[in-house]
Amino acid sequence: MKKENYYGEVFRLFREAKGFTQKEAAGDDVSRGLLSDFEHGNHSLSVDKFFNILQNINVNAFEFQFAYNNYLESKDILLFNLNISDAYLRPNITKLKNILKELEKAIAQTPNKKKFLLDKIAIESILSIIDSSYLVPINDIHFLKNYFLTIKEWGLFDVTLLGYCTTIFDISTLYTLIEHMVSPTQQSTRIHYVKKSMIGTILNAVSVFTENNQINLANNLLDYLDEIKIHEYDTYEKITFVYNRAMCEYKDGKISEIDTLKHCLEIMEFLDCAGTANLMRQEISSIQKSH
Repeated sequence: MKKENYYGEVFRLFREAKGFTQKEAAGDDVSRGLLSDFEHGNHSLSVDKFFNILQNINVNAFEFQFAYNNYLESKDILLFNLNISDAYLRPNITKLKNILKELEKAIAQTPNKKKFLLDKIAIESILSIIDSSYLVPINDIHFLKNYFLTIKEWGLFDVTLLGYCTTIFDISTLYTLIEHMVSPTQQSTRIHYVKKSMIGTILNAVSVFTENNQINLANNLLDYLDEIKIHEYDTYEKITFVYNRAMCEYKDGKISEIDTLKHCLEIMEFLDCAGTANLMRQEISSIQKSH
């Protein structure tokens, strides 16, 4: 069966939206006829030629990848998308279970495609947070752990995946995986959007450590975030950092930090971050009852 190729179609949408003719887009890099075949899905281009014609229409690789992913979602090709975080914050168990069913079908049809299995484990992990009776299969946990330990270069997908799955690992394994992710040898984590996702994943891990009273481990990661600096543009992450630091200090005996926790809650409410605000409110209420 012929595999659909939408790279050319997405390129055409960009070209037309920016007002470039095929001749202008082709430049001296490819013939007009070859470009036309590419746009209609009848021909592929080498990587160097593809990047050259992107430059000819003033589009960078990041813009193209974003548009391409959105296009695939509109075609129902991407079974898994990062909006599952919405299903977690609401929470929406039905939506998550429907995505899980679709992924299980995809795995049955293409069992050799590792990404579907990884996406499935991510959904299972979030379900286990929302529904304490739902258990992630132990084989899936082992598979995911081995997958992470074999990664030599962590990309956006891997960092985000660990962020979804921080609660399914034991404390020691989670800390090891976080150390592996933030290793100085990693190159992609220097890219802003990967770094932003990495910060979110670390903050998720901090929450796990704090909840399990592993305050030293939580503070180690917070100190790391203090060193690499969270940009002021990343307001959500910055507020979450302050909240987590205050939570650690509160659990370490500094009861006055309850005011900082409540202030963070007020900010989230003001910003209309309802899902996060609800989680904070529940956590603050819980720790106050336990003291």
